[in-house]
Amino acid sequence: MLKVIAGLVAGLIVALAAIYVIWLIALQVYPLPVEGGIRSLESEGALIESMPTGALVFVALAWFGGAFIGALTAAHISRRLWPAWVIAFLVAAISISNIVMFPHPTWMQLAAVIVPVLGGLIATHMARRSLGSAIVAHG
Repeated sequence: MLKVIAGLVAGLIVALAAIYVIWLIALQVYPLPVEGGIRSLESEGALIESMPTGALVFVALAWFGGAFIGALTAAHISRRLWPAWVIAFLVAAISISNIVMFPHPTWMQLAAVIVPVLGGLIATHMARRSLGSAIVAHG
């Protein structure tokens, strides 16, 4: 049980760190506008609507990267696959909450669900192959 808890905690920390790092890289490629700053949900929504497609792709990439590396971490530490899915679904919940709070293009609304699940799917596939018989089947 301790391995499962450690896997979930580490997986979530790694997922959030990966999302943050990818976001920082995106800010180097697509810096935020200097004027005004973000003061309200409406100004955040206006900022998202004005972002170039490439910047939005970075957001989706961050969702994928966070779900993938977080799920892989959770699976390897816990030696089970289901904690990986918990992390992928937590990343999906974070991305969906972002979509609900601010207006996004339709493709991003779909990506908010699909991309973290895809990251979890690839991570569990890789974990299954690398861990092999070390995966605990039940419990």
